[in-house]
Amino acid sequence: MVRRRYAHVMTILVTAPTEILAARLTARDRASDSSLSERLGRRDVTGETYRPDVIINNVDAPDRGVRKLLDAVYANGVLAG
Repeated sequence: MVRRRYAHVMTILVTAPTEILAARLTARDRASDSSLSERLGRRDVTGETYRPDVIINNVDAPDRGVRKLLDAVYANGVLAG
């Protein structure tokens, strides 16, 4: 696990509700990707082995999601402004 290997690490999970993810993935229409159901099935990564420090619910415009990510990174001292 990354926390054992690195002393100072912060994990961030960027996710969205299933219906939003399904709409976004469908809009991409990439034949090389797995089926929609397979991709949605892989979205649940939390549990005993992975506990993110920050969870960003990415339901707004892309620039708002980026702002949330940067705010989390700066607030936790990962990057200095």
